[in-house]
Amino acid sequence: SVQVIEGDAPDPRACSLLGKCRITKLPADLPKGSPIEVTYSFNASGRIAVRASDPTGGRVAGIEIDRRGGLNEKEIDAFRVLAEQYQVD
Repeated sequence: SVQVIEGDAPDPRACSLLGKCRITKLPADLPKGSPIEVTYSFNASGRIAVRASDPTGGRVAGIEIDRRGGLNEKEIDAFRVLAEQYQVD
């Protein structure tokens, strides 16, 4: 399973869990520790989209997390600024 966490702690267990997703139907012979490609994106309203894929077999999982409920107005404004700075056309 791919866990989406938030925090600055060097130990991921000390960070906050935002959500998780699982890539299903992976090949039975896929070695443990095989690479998984994870892509994160977020928008100005605080919604985070996470996509995880197995590059060898093309299996994909995804999750969208709505962070607005846990953010104050200052944090939402910070997301807006970041989204505008890193917007790709």
